[in-house]
Amino acid sequence: MLARAALAGLLLASSGCQAPAEPARAPLPLPALVALGEARRAGLDQPPSFAVAFEGGAALDRRATRFVPRWRDGAALIDPEGRLYQVWPDGRRRMLADGVTALAASDDAARLAYAVRTDGSLRLHDGEAERSLTEGMASIGALTFDGEAVVFVGARPAGAARGGVAGVWSADRGGARCHTNCDLRVGDGWGDRFVPPPTEPAALREAAR
Repeated sequence: MLARAALAGLLLASSGCQAPAEPARAPLPLPALVALGEARRAGLDQPPSFAVAFEGGAALDRRATRFVPRWRDGAALIDPEGRLYQVWPDGRRRMLADGVTALAASDDAARLAYAVRTDGSLRLHDGEAERSLTEGMASIGALTFDGEAVVFVGARPAGAARGGVAGVWSADRGGARCHTNCDLRVGDGWGDRFVPPPTEPAALREAAR
């Protein structure tokens, strides 16, 4: 009886001495898309383009005029023909839009904003679906995210004869809003009312507040 009790105690003791489970390891950071070498101009009407590759990988079969290093589980780039692609380190890619001139990714790499020249639209993609934040802009330049909004340099047409002047805009689910140079028109005397639009992300966000 004593031997049986001793054996039970030994089994209980041994069951409480198991090696602690290893802590879960954080996932490795995704490789970033990087430019290789110097920019190359393909022609008079073509913007400079770069060969690009994911860190530690071979060059992609698409050159890029603009790109964001990380978006979702890959990256995004605009090729010299203005096609926007989502690309992955394993070589997969999918085209998201055509006629794209500018793009930016949110800080958490979950959303992508881009300008499409064919309809003057600013669009947002979350990896699953695309939606338009505004349309009919005469131009859309530098882009950056500020929380849920996208801040950009843009000009909206004011009519057939005189167009609007480039200023700072922001857009979200509620539509687009002008922040600077809103009432200026091409051909008018602006005096000291013209505010040169910034292009750096921090200055753009500040101008929209």
